[in-house]
Amino acid sequence: MQVPMKRKLLVLSYLIIAAHIVGMRPGLAQAAAQAEPPTVQFDRSAAVVVEGEKRITVSVIVSAAPSQDATVTVSTRGGTATVGEDVTLNTDPASLSFAADEARPQSVGLTLQADDVQEGIEFIDLTLQSDDLSVGAVRSFRLWIRDDVLYPGQIASALTAQLQSDFEPATVFDAEAAADSLLGVVWRQAGRVEGAFTRTTASVSGEQGAAARAREEGFRAGSVWPVQRGEKRGETAHARRDLHALIPVQGRLQAKRQAALGRTLDDAAGAEALAGIPPRTELRGDLARAILYHHAMYPTSSSTDALAALTATLAQWMVEDPVDERELRRTTMIARYQGQPNPFVIAPELAEPAFNLRGTYPTPTVSFVQRGTVAAESDSVAGVDIVVEGVGEDAVTLSVALDAAASTVDPEDLGGFRYRTVQFPAGTPDGTVRRVRVPIVHDEVDEETERAVLTLQNASGFTRTGEVARYALDIENARQPTEEQGRVVLGPAFPNPVSPGRGAMVQFEISMEEAIPFSVEVFSTLGQRVRVRHYSAGEAARLSTIEINAQDLPSGLYIVRLRGPSVNITETFVIVR
Repeated sequence: MQVPMKRKLLVLSYLIIAAHIVGMRPGLAQAAAQAEPPTVQFDRSAAVVVEGEKRITVSVIVSAAPSQDATVTVSTRGGTATVGEDVTLNTDPASLSFAADEARPQSVGLTLQADDVQEGIEFIDLTLQSDDLSVGAVRSFRLWIRDDVLYPGQIASALTAQLQSDFEPATVFDAEAAADSLLGVVWRQAGRVEGAFTRTTASVSGEQGAAARAREEGFRAGSVWPVQRGEKRGETAHARRDLHALIPVQGRLQAKRQAALGRTLDDAAGAEALAGIPPRTELRGDLARAILYHHAMYPTSSSTDALAALTATLAQWMVEDPVDERELRRTTMIARYQGQPNPFVIAPELAEPAFNLRGTYPTPTVSFVQRGTVAAESDSVAGVDIVVEGVGEDAVTLSVALDAAASTVDPEDLGGFRYRTVQFPAGTPDGTVRRVRVPIVHDEVDEETERAVLTLQNASGFTRTGEVARYALDIENARQPTEEQGRVVLGPAFPNPVSPGRGAMVQFEISMEEAIPFSVEVFSTLGQRVRVRHYSAGEAARLSTIEINAQDLPSGLYIVRLRGPSVNITETFVIVR
């Protein structure tokens, strides 16, 4: 079969064109490159420098050699640092020259002035301009300038309160705009956003509508610390829109993280389960620093007890994954939106004095003195004692709160009692007791015994709750036990505190209208019974003083309970060795 002449000529033409293209490929590539003029930009978007370092160099790069000489201007554009005092651009504005057919980076120098003034964390912005070259995506550079030592002498709740004051966002977006910005700008790379826990990605083409497109592929902007219902609504809503406290995550995985904490953020076991859903290795430090930010900025939407269950994990994550350029870029970008960076990214060492991740500082323990007591409705008030051990340099603050779900008494029957705040100043001696007064409303309604369950809610960064973290106050309607109890009076301990020597004794004066049999028990704050003695009515008739041998007891607070027919009296004493 013969091929028609027209077809032969057509095939020959294609072959000639193909050969020409192959032979001229370098020239075509060069022409294509020259068709798109080179861009100029900073080599990074941000850096952190300690004030005492005195000098830093910032590089400016071009994407390709320009075809002719080009000039670029670098100038300062304001910030919280004072130009000319805190920091100086060697020439402001600085003019950089890029020679034709050369793509060598150019640089500008900044000089830092060290002083003794505590200025915390400041910044200065540099910006690029050029009439000869297009300016690329990294058109501005932020230099974070920090004191060598930040917040000296401040730890725990005092430090987190200061950080909240200094770094609370000046503004946050609404929920949809926050999600758009997070997914479409802050975490977006090459048109896609990658999850913080898996390498699954979603396509996003820009800020506008990014969240809606990501949701179609199962992605969302999730809270770094799963937010539960029932918290303070205003703060919770703010936390859900703070870009520093949001991460890109698959929706099903975020639901799993939410479930890990159960129904309450106070569930330490749930927090430990949350640690079992780790982020990608290269983002573990990022997530740890974001979690600490959330707890510092939004303390009432967090839980110090739940955080305490994660401290060792967070400390390890921060060591495994220190702050890198991408994380610094993100916090800088968010700061441009919200006005403030994440301080734990700019100064990661603040995590230890703020949250005691490695146990560097003493950890106080607070506990109820007893597990509960019985009161009569006619008593008008019940005293609930809280004891503290190991108070260091920071005050301990906590609340005694009514657990409404576990209680059978109505708050109105407690005079509207819902919580009381208790504070132990810095340096408080071990065994110090504070008493919270719980009102009891007397009425004429014949009610069965009701129970008020009280819990300790920690508000201090380093404090942990002891074993006796719940207190049951049973309120009896009957009046007889209170009238009967008046037959016995037990005086306070003497001496108190006691420093035991050989045969050291603690004494309590006792008086009775009528001799009755009774027992005396001594308990540690952990609920261990360390002494017990029973007295008959005949022995009671001859008593004026009860003695307790404290010789072999360790230092600490002890509870003395005297019980007899219709009698239940408690007193305390402290041993200091």
